[in-house]
Amino acid sequence: MNPNNTITKQKLCISIVISLLIGFLAGIVFSDRSPVDANAYAPQAGTTDNPAGQHAALEREVAANPDNPAAWTRLGNHYFDTEQYQKAIDAYTRSLELSPGNPHVMTDLGVMYRSIGRPEKAVELFREAADIDPRHEQSRFNTGIVQLYDLNNPAEALSAWQDLLRINPLARVSDGRSLQQIVDELQQSATQQR
Repeated sequence: MNPNNTITKQKLCISIVISLLIGFLAGIVFSDRSPVDANAYAPQAGTTDNPAGQHAALEREVAANPDNPAAWTRLGNHYFDTEQYQKAIDAYTRSLELSPGNPHVMTDLGVMYRSIGRPEKAVELFREAADIDPRHEQSRFNTGIVQLYDLNNPAEALSAWQDLLRINPLARVSDGRSLQQIVDELQQSATQQR
């Protein structure tokens, strides 16, 4: 072996460290950097970590901007989260009056109607949301839930969930199971009842 061609472990380690350092610095210099907007992460003026403070701030927002559908949606979301169903319905309805056709707002509105015991109205809104956005998954999932558990209509639940699986074959439910597994179980249960 030629002693001039050998690399010592120390030289190899130093070369690796220098290469990593150069790569790191080049990544910093050449990366697409944009300044962080500190206001993007700050709470809205007047909001606090408590629901009462959030409520007051959202009420002020819709009072100051009564024609802003996003403000009404935020207020509806607050009422949704605090289980004030009728107030959420009113806020979401106003949002949709100002900006019709938002499938996300329609779906949340449908959930609120289910919460006050009007499952048929909920399904109507979920279907309308799915018609507006043929790839809207949550509306289809919710249709299945209401059909199965509130309206006792497993065939309609299966239909809604099969539509969802055509859009997203990997859809999962909140407990981590695949929607396909639930559909299979429901079909098996229906077969056994015949």
